[in-house]
Amino acid sequence: MIQIGYALLFFVDNVVENKNRANSLVHMPPELLIPLDLPIDVLRVFYLFPSLMHRLESLMLASQLRSEIAYRDSDISSFVILEAMTTLRCCEDFSMERLELLGDSVLKYAVSAHLFMTFLNKHEGQLSSRRQETICNATLYRLGIERRIQGYIRDAAFDPRRWLAPGQLSRRPCPCECPVNSEVVTEDIHRIDDKSIIIGKACDKGHRWICSKTISDCVEALIGAYYVEGGLKAAFAVLKWFQIETEIEEELIMEALSSASVRNYLPKVDVVELLEAKLGYTFQMKGLLIEALTHSSQQESGATYCYQRLEFLGDAVLDILITRHLFLSHKDTDEGELTDLRSASVNNENFAQVAVKHNLHQFLQHSSGFLQDQITEYVNSLESSSMDRASLLSSGPCRGPKVCFLLSVGQCIRDSRSHE
Repeated sequence: MIQIGYALLFFVDNVVENKNRANSLVHMPPELLIPLDLPIDVLRVFYLFPSLMHRLESLMLASQLRSEIAYRDSDISSFVILEAMTTLRCCEDFSMERLELLGDSVLKYAVSAHLFMTFLNKHEGQLSSRRQETICNATLYRLGIERRIQGYIRDAAFDPRRWLAPGQLSRRPCPCECPVNSEVVTEDIHRIDDKSIIIGKACDKGHRWICSKTISDCVEALIGAYYVEGGLKAAFAVLKWFQIETEIEEELIMEALSSASVRNYLPKVDVVELLEAKLGYTFQMKGLLIEALTHSSQQESGATYCYQRLEFLGDAVLDILITRHLFLSHKDTDEGELTDLRSASVNNENFAQVAVKHNLHQFLQHSSGFLQDQITEYVNSLESSSMDRASLLSSGPCRGPKVCFLLSVGQCIRDSRSHE
């Protein structure tokens, strides 16, 4: 079968090369011809043989990568892993773009939760700096190279004319111009000035040039693939495989909760109960709710905490929740449109209006007259406006204070005790 498929490919290749040449007739004695007792429809099927073998090889590589990660293989589909390793340059019906967007949110949440629980004495700025160091493209590229995922990435469109059956020689050679003698590259080679390089195209030795960002994007896409197939546990397993520290020990959780339990009980009991009723959740640790309501200006009155650390965590929680919702509810939407939808969904102005609508701003604990003037001005502008919600969102000369947004997402920290 392989010999027949290669022979047909050889024939088609010659037809393509000679299509612009003058037509010529070739006369051959019938005695030299060998009849094939095959219907023409069967022969035409062999035209698909190179593409079929290419897809089979790609799925086998995806299965091999799944085995290396070694997380309950039966739960993760090879097709989803293949999607995570396929770039837009392949011109397929699928690519890793959507999974990359989801994986980015999962990575951000996992790292944020780990830092939040591990460094209890670090403020928001320090936590953000540490998070950026962990999730930046340079770090993800390095981690991807260490796991050699570049060998699993599909970064060029399949060319059936260059497909080779085992033991065959290429009729369209692509000489190797890389300064590497072996088939496996053992060190990084950077070339940025040679414009003749075609990204993703392999030479006869199998060497390819791949952008560093492509590798970092595929790391995020692989995280997203495992999250789609196996939830947070599967995503955390692949994060561990990439040696990204995200596990939270039980001792750290208990320490964080005990630290929150000693918060001064500033609001009255009925105020806390009213806010819990609005959020639809009863906090086991009231200190978390107190911290989420405390503005940094309260530190002048003796408070040793404010909402900024919880803002850091809540931002990551919002990001993964909204991205997951958009990913599942807009299955035919590309990555660019999903990004626009997410940006519109997490707009501070939208959340500020929600906070004012539910009177959440009244629960904020602060000691700033300027902040109070901002909140009052914003609330009055909403109450006096006769515009509908759509026009209000598009105009809004008076922007809502950021604390209104923080209050409206306070419910997102209610599950900060664990990743479930």
